[in-house]
Amino acid sequence: MKNVIIYKRVSTEEQAENGYSLGAQEDKLVKYCSLRGINILEKFTDDFSAWNGFDRPSYNKLKAFIKANKGKVDGILFTQWSRFSRDSRESYNEIKRLKDLDIVPNAIEQWIDFTIPENQYLLAFYLAAPQVENDRLSDRTRVGMNHALKQGRWLWKAPYGYKNNKETKLIEVDENAAEIVRESFQLLETGLFNAEDVRRKMKFKGLTLTKQAFLTMLQNVLYIGKIHIPAFKDEVEVVVNGLHEGIIDEITFEKVQFVLNGKKKSYKGITKCTETPLVGLLYCPICDRPMTGSGSKGNGGIYHYYHCQRKYGCKNAISAKDANLKFTEYISGFQPEPEEVECYKIILEDEFKTSGSDREIEKGKLKLEINRLEESLNKAAVKNIDGVIDDNRYQKVKSELEDKKNEMAVKLIGLNTLAPEFSTYIINSTMLISNLSGFYQNSTSDIQKKIAGSIFTDKIYFENNNYRTTKLNEAIELIEAMGKGLNKNCLTKNVKQSSVAPQSGLEPETL
Repeated sequence: MKNVIIYKRVSTEEQAENGYSLGAQEDKLVKYCSLRGINILEKFTDDFSAWNGFDRPSYNKLKAFIKANKGKVDGILFTQWSRFSRDSRESYNEIKRLKDLDIVPNAIEQWIDFTIPENQYLLAFYLAAPQVENDRLSDRTRVGMNHALKQGRWLWKAPYGYKNNKETKLIEVDENAAEIVRESFQLLETGLFNAEDVRRKMKFKGLTLTKQAFLTMLQNVLYIGKIHIPAFKDEVEVVVNGLHEGIIDEITFEKVQFVLNGKKKSYKGITKCTETPLVGLLYCPICDRPMTGSGSKGNGGIYHYYHCQRKYGCKNAISAKDANLKFTEYISGFQPEPEEVECYKIILEDEFKTSGSDREIEKGKLKLEINRLEESLNKAAVKNIDGVIDDNRYQKVKSELEDKKNEMAVKLIGLNTLAPEFSTYIINSTMLISNLSGFYQNSTSDIQKKIAGSIFTDKIYFENNNYRTTKLNEAIELIEAMGKGLNKNCLTKNVKQSSVAPQSGLEPETL
């Protein structure tokens, strides 16, 4: 060896171990090269575990250096083979890759003369020893983690709604996120919404979870102060009490599981969903909790109410008949004038036309990408026929390319059908906005829920025979803003000015 790279590595758990420090490794490697007249081209250092192959930050830079200095590197030196890798299979693969580049890796304390075939036995021992140590350490780690879990300790990053306490090494409730968790469970508990409906509602309040992560949250016993321990060796899976505080009570949690499993009906007995369409949207003005609905017999009939849930300790109740009637009157206050609807329509059409050139560019890019993928598929087929790639590799490449091609084709179809669909959207949306209260009054309860949820994106309150809210749909806010400043004698002049959406949280003048 004339020109070498020296490589040092120490993982977090090895920092304090004697002889493994980065300084000690560099001293040995530099001294070794100095005594033998070996030129050190570059030094690379990883503070990273070697348990999972060679995808390490500094080692990736090492590979890039070799590529940029092709033919100039004779070898890579490290102190022991455990510094190279702890996975024997990955080590053999990397050794072969380096040798193909005429680069020899070696450990100065466990030197291997690769010109002697019998030394492969010694190499196998050096590579296997870290693997055995790694497996033994992994087993001890799993045993220790299992023991800690049984004590009720959560060992990983705190899930949504909690935060890690570095001092106690426990998780504790993060009140801001926890309130969103509570409300998510409470809404789903009613049986009126599916999980995705609830997730979308909570996004307006700061929820950051993906669809799958949100479902995982709803099914995690950690939120009732417990920890699920998977089966380990000959032990069966168990659920133990955690050392952390629960966010959700067990009854609510179980009800949500019934809803998720499709076992819960929205309303039972004389409680009719059709009589209480505002459940899930209406909140108590006293305790600020979501109100539920129920019916009771009296004076020869059934009377429905919106009321707080008993577990909250609030006894506020509202006549559903009065609240529903007043709600129909309330949304009629958002009825725009014909000029405002026309202005809204012009804004939508203008925006669609403005973005038309961008859509054409995007369509062109998609067509080129589809053609490129077609060519790649054809080339892969030819290589398979010529025996350049085997059948298994070909099928994998073919599947990946076809998936990408189908994805591009779906996007292209969507852009091609956007124009006629947009025209239908404009017609339907302007018709709805032109007669909100009429459509609401004559719709089924399911449609009423959707209309109400579309108008109000946050809580609504019914107090002193009046409604109040904090946030409207952006389209309604825009029309309200136009109505306040629109010069009806100069409609076209105001179109561009009115295209700026109002600030979030703006309330209509009727409030």
